[in-house]
Amino acid sequence: MPFDVLEAHCLLPGTSYTEQGKTVSINRVGDEAIRFFGIDNQAFRDHFHVQQVCDILVEYHNGALAVLLFVELKGGALATAEQQIRRAIQAIRSCLKGVWLQRALIISTGAKANVAAGIQKRLKRDTNVTAFIKSLPKGTWSLRQPDYLNPA
Repeated sequence: MPFDVLEAHCLLPGTSYTEQGKTVSINRVGDEAIRFFGIDNQAFRDHFHVQQVCDILVEYHNGALAVLLFVELKGGALATAEQQIRRAIQAIRSCLKGVWLQRALIISTGAKANVAAGIQKRLKRDTNVTAFIKSLPKGTWSLRQPDYLNPA
């Protein structure tokens, strides 16, 4: 199970993550279970035999809803971010059990709309994962967005 490796080597404290002046965060509400895993590390890469994966994986549970959100905080290299997300999805899927809604989020310094649309289209076509690409030079982005966590 991938969560054995994630828990042992990747589990982050709390429900926020900061890199390159950008922060993603979420506050728990009610009976939600939320965990952040920093997966861009050597233990993850060695276990799953991959290189350059996205920054974090967010595990979210609320009742029967189970979501894995792959997150990359990037300067402006969106093509690199796409590949990092793609590798992480493939690695986790190789040993994932159960039914999980899978989503991806790239927060970039300045994502151009046409480039972002192409990445979203390719990720949906190739992995069946809905991707969200947001532009945020610096600051905090809340993951408390219905589109990130709901199956609609």
